[in-house]
Amino acid sequence: MKRAIVEFNTNIISSIFNNENTIINVDDDMNLLDVLNLLAHKINVSASKKQVWEIHQTNEKGPILGEIITDRNGFEVNAVNNIEIIEMDDIKIYVLRKDKEDTATLYNVLKRAEEYLNTDFQIGQWPLTYYDQRIMDALYSLEPDYKYVKNYPLIKDVPIEEMTLDQIATMYTFIYRGERFCDGHIYGYMENGILRKLILRHLELMK
Repeated sequence: MKRAIVEFNTNIISSIFNNENTIINVDDDMNLLDVLNLLAHKINVSASKKQVWEIHQTNEKGPILGEIITDRNGFEVNAVNNIEIIEMDDIKIYVLRKDKEDTATLYNVLKRAEEYLNTDFQIGQWPLTYYDQRIMDALYSLEPDYKYVKNYPLIKDVPIEEMTLDQIATMYTFIYRGERFCDGHIYGYMENGILRKLILRHLELMK
């Protein structure tokens, strides 16, 4: 058995492993496609929307080994050359995030909402409570958790600074869906500071 050292160019993924790099165990009879599938399973843990990852050997400018496309529904893996791992002397895989434009746009959406929440914000109250578009854009920035009724009790006591993207998506969904049943529900999470903390954690995971 060999060990493949995997280096990531973003904290979104490295945070899963609590390190900048991770090591995955590779059997000698595995080929490159097997390894990429193993890696894709790990990457997919954090995917809340479509993400594109380019896989290089050694470093960012090394030979391209393949591509992983992932979202909440699963992943697709494409290997450039399906070589046997046993043929590779040093196994170091560099994972490069390619969909940077989407990431930058989302970052700006969250940053605007966070800055708004750090002011003496006002909300409209006639005929029903309505909110600044910056807040709604942030709340809808992740795909909704359609099982939030079941998942919210499981994660509501998790410290915000330890939450994953999926847990933040559950919280966002709980906050804006609650407005349907209780006017001012979103405002409550704005006023008590929880929404701002969630957005800050979301921004942290995007670095």
